[in-house]
Amino acid sequence: MIATGKPATGAAHRSRIAIVGAGVAGLVAARLLGRKYDVRLFDANDRAGGHSHTVMVNVAGGEYRVDTGFIVCNNRNYPLFLNLLEELKVGLVPAEMSFSVSNPALGLEYNGHNLNTLFAQRRNLWRGAFGLMLYDILRFNRIARRYNGGGTVGEFIARQGFGDWFAENYLLPMTAAIWSCEPRQASEFPMGLLAGFFANHGLLDLFNRPRWYSIAGGSRSYVAALCRDLGDRIELERPVRGVSRLATGVRLRFDQGSADFDQIVLACHSDEALAMLESPDPAETEILGAIPYRTNAVTLHQDASLMPDQRRAWASWNFRAGDESGNQGPAVTYCMNILQRLKAPQPLLVSLNAADRIAAETVLGEYRYSHPQFSERALAAQARRGEISGVERIHYCGAWCYHGFHEDAVRSAVDICRRLGVAP
Repeated sequence: MIATGKPATGAAHRSRIAIVGAGVAGLVAARLLGRKYDVRLFDANDRAGGHSHTVMVNVAGGEYRVDTGFIVCNNRNYPLFLNLLEELKVGLVPAEMSFSVSNPALGLEYNGHNLNTLFAQRRNLWRGAFGLMLYDILRFNRIARRYNGGGTVGEFIARQGFGDWFAENYLLPMTAAIWSCEPRQASEFPMGLLAGFFANHGLLDLFNRPRWYSIAGGSRSYVAALCRDLGDRIELERPVRGVSRLATGVRLRFDQGSADFDQIVLACHSDEALAMLESPDPAETEILGAIPYRTNAVTLHQDASLMPDQRRAWASWNFRAGDESGNQGPAVTYCMNILQRLKAPQPLLVSLNAADRIAAETVLGEYRYSHPQFSERALAAQARRGEISGVERIHYCGAWCYHGFHEDAVRSAVDICRRLGVAP
């Protein structure tokens, strides 16, 4: 049942806040705001967690919890999220963060984890183009560390005279893997955002990098803990079809009926938030409309053909270039045995947008997740979020508010909570 919007007879009235979206941003907002307000959390899906989605699989007589969306965090860049896990008493498991590239057209494979994996193909020791790529990586690290300009990644590559091997077998694949986009889209990515992200996450350093972790028992562990605390204040399979402003509040429209609240937090994707607003003002249309999302098809499988041919080159994140004919596009595959330290005797792999390359008999599950697509226009809109969040009792949060990752979703939720007088 949807709450009527009226406090119980004789009860002191507390402002009622609706939260739309039960991903990490909405869950955190509900947890914190619930300390002061009467909150109600709605989500269209049949489960809470959004991108935090742990799947139970049975292979070779064993049962494994495999994360298919959000997977890892680190001790340097996730302070709010790690504090949340500590409060919830949810543990962490050390994870290896390594990255490989396979380019069949060039007969190239490498994994940058250490010297042995970097030269997994021993011929790369005397391969001139490979050596030049390594030199370009070191040069890029020096330049990017002090970069404060604008423009796109592609423009930066051309302006600095970096080679094709560096662009096509290092920077664009890594950018595509991090932000879940195509390499051609990665070339349009804002260089300033990329340089700042690489620097903050230690990707420009050979040493003193952050320590990475996965969630003990899978990311569903923290989602379950948050849901237990929220109890019946969560309503799943309850899509919000429209949001309208009232003289003294906001109205949520559902498939059946509506409910009125004092304020609302739209903890969903920017495009979803815009679609819900029945009468968006020009600023909302401009800002939310400038940050699009891209839906990625995700496959959980055991087809090792998407991994490097050389076992030494297997990494946590594995980029495989498309073929020269264009019949097969590039693919990113996460090796969950490495990332989550799963002791399965066979590979447990999560691949993006590669369903046509995966043997059907190896598929364990198929899912869809959407990721924000950043551009210079998107960054300009992002900087204007304060113009719309909190205006006329409607607030916005989600990973799109910052860099697009889990910590960013938590941070954006905390922003709203502080504005409404609730400290994390």
